[in-house]
Amino acid sequence: MRGDWFALIAAPLFFWILGVNTFHDAAHFSLHKNWKVNRFVPYLFPILTSPLAWYHQHNIGHHSYTNVSHRDPELAHFTFWKREHKSVKWRPAHEKQRSPWFLLFWWTVAVEIAFATMNDLWMIKDKVYNECVPMKALSRRRLLCHCLGRVIGAGFLFVWPFFFFDTWTRVIIFAVVPYVIVSNLFMVNTQINHLTTDTAHAGDEDWFKHQVVTAQDFGVKSKFCFFLSGGLNLQVTHHLFPTVNHCHLHKLQPIVALLCDKYSVKYKTYSGYFDAIRAHHDHVVRMSYNDDEH
Repeated sequence: MRGDWFALIAAPLFFWILGVNTFHDAAHFSLHKNWKVNRFVPYLFPILTSPLAWYHQHNIGHHSYTNVSHRDPELAHFTFWKREHKSVKWRPAHEKQRSPWFLLFWWTVAVEIAFATMNDLWMIKDKVYNECVPMKALSRRRLLCHCLGRVIGAGFLFVWPFFFFDTWTRVIIFAVVPYVIVSNLFMVNTQINHLTTDTAHAGDEDWFKHQVVTAQDFGVKSKFCFFLSGGLNLQVTHHLFPTVNHCHLHKLQPIVALLCDKYSVKYKTYSGYFDAIRAHHDHVVRMSYNDDEH
């Protein structure tokens, strides 16, 4: 708030580290034994997303129907200009996603503008999240509180610099740069786990096998990947045990890997962020082509 330049990097970075290591577990009711604590904690991070929308999108839709056509709402984000699954009808606009710059742009605007604002508004308007998950009925008071929370979230991101700084340069930089960093950190740690060539269209009639083949891990032995991702790098184990706090996942992961090997269940891992991001981008490029032509 003083306008120190180092805070442009430090504030969003530590916000992300604190948020991802608490928000995700709390939203899965695995941060604390008291459910009320788990219910409250996600509201401490209004910049990330609305807890209400998150429960619909992530807990109810994505974890129950991972990568299942017209059931997993995370396959249906802004499909009019982005395509990451065959269930999405191809459009000429999807050709643009072949460029790495498209991926960077999408990751930059995704969190607050796309997920936490636009998807939230559409859910309230249509009473369904991404045409997949029916919205829970809300009282007028609850709906008012929800909308007020989204306004406060946007205020934390974009409005406060106008009241603290006397130059447009600082206003614009401090309103944009921290958000860009948080959004990219969110996307790089979430999009590489299910949307690759090996996982996006995989599936199995057995629910547990389905969770394994539709997800992938990265940097399973890396403390850096584990800390920066809040345990999201152990995605396969998380999907098998979504209500287990992520601090236990590194102990469960070797057991899961051994069982998968024993029963010949494909268990995909990447060495780290770089390989996982490259695999995700390769998949996005594939999805940019018309299925009828290729």
